[in-house]
Amino acid sequence: MDNIKEIKMVENGLVIIVLFIIIILLTSPLRKIIEKTQLQSAETSTDNTFHMVKNLYTEINLVDVVDLPFKIVFDKNKSKGYTIYSNEIEYTPSSTVHLKIDGKLPTSGSVEIKRDGEVETLNLIFGNYICNKTSIKAKEECIKKE
Repeated sequence: MDNIKEIKMVENGLVIIVLFIIIILLTSPLRKIIEKTQLQSAETSTDNTFHMVKNLYTEINLVDVVDLPFKIVFDKNKSKGYTIYSNEIEYTPSSTVHLKIDGKLPTSGSVEIKRDGEVETLNLIFGNYICNKTSIKAKEECIKKE
């Protein structure tokens, strides 16, 4: 009877060891898939924010005159999550104009339309990624925060 208990304990121990090895082997590929998905999400959100600010600038100019540089600074601690600046002075648009959010807002960073018309994102933070983009470069550049 003691031999049977010992054999069952050894079998259970081997099953646990095999399961542990399988978990270890699957962890690295799953982590890479998750990180790749988060990076793609940050790149898409950066592109959406880039175009959202350009659209807002156009929409505001239909109602009011806005000077360049036009800048939106994102701050998750603000009530709206962002502050608008026209010619470096804080600007409050009329109640008919709103930032049309397509996806999530960055927790910090800014998007600026410069005097020469170039649009630049600067240090937009989405989750664990800091992203930048200019109208000259078609591709977003996102790096993982340290």
